[in-house]
Amino acid sequence: MMPSHTPSIAELREIRERAWQRLASAVPVAIAAMTKTKAKLEAQIDAGKKLSRGDQRELEEIGALLHRIEVAKACALLSRMDLEKIEAALRLVDTSRGIR
Repeated sequence: MMPSHTPSIAELREIRERAWQRLASAVPVAIAAMTKTKAKLEAQIDAGKKLSRGDQRELEEIGALLHRIEVAKACALLSRMDLEKIEAALRLVDTSRGIR
């Protein structure tokens, strides 16, 4: 029987860091694949083809996920801004839309 190696805390941290790096590099690829699938399904709709229930569900799920990603990006951006910058940005958007 071979003795088992118990990883040290440093080794575990390194393993975790590499796993997060691999995951982080996979996210843009997954988003690109979802966007491509979404465009393909929307093109079928534009061509007058009726989507199957599975394709409709997939399109809805992709749309919802991409929306959540955009919301998360906006939240991350806002969390790095101070209140005065956020208010200034909102005033700029309101002005461009003609809102008082």
